[in-house]
Amino acid sequence: MYKSGPSFEHQRIITYLSRLIDTHASVSKTGLAVVSPVDVYLDENNIVQPDIVFLRNSSLKYVKSGKIMGAPDLIVEVLSPGNEKHDLEKKRDIYEKFGVKEYFIVEPKTKAVIYYYLVKGKFSKQPSLKGKINSKLLRQVFEF
Repeated sequence: MYKSGPSFEHQRIITYLSRLIDTHASVSKTGLAVVSPVDVYLDENNIVQPDIVFLRNSSLKYVKSGKIMGAPDLIVEVLSPGNEKHDLEKKRDIYEKFGVKEYFIVEPKTKAVIYYYLVKGKFSKQPSLKGKINSKLLRQVFEF
């Protein structure tokens, strides 16, 4: 039986944000951004496919045999119907545990963005902004 994929708006946001992040990273020579599907192996039991992954140059060593074998520096997830709890709770806890420095969750209908910055090994939730990802890591605000 066919299972429907992500919505057009979900994919549009991912495409647009990944292009902004990757262009900024390329110009500033700070790293690379890629979009899902790409396997991220945090450990043997925690394999994820975030919507957008950013790796600083110092983290590119985690790319091995076409996979990411370690925690990315920045992750963006765009919510889809039915995955809200998974992204808002389970993935948040996993990303925190493995040291992802910035985690952004986008609600595609409202464009609200939930921010988490890693501070002393724990995620610090920041006030939500609409249509903006404020990356401290990249020192850039990405509007969509």
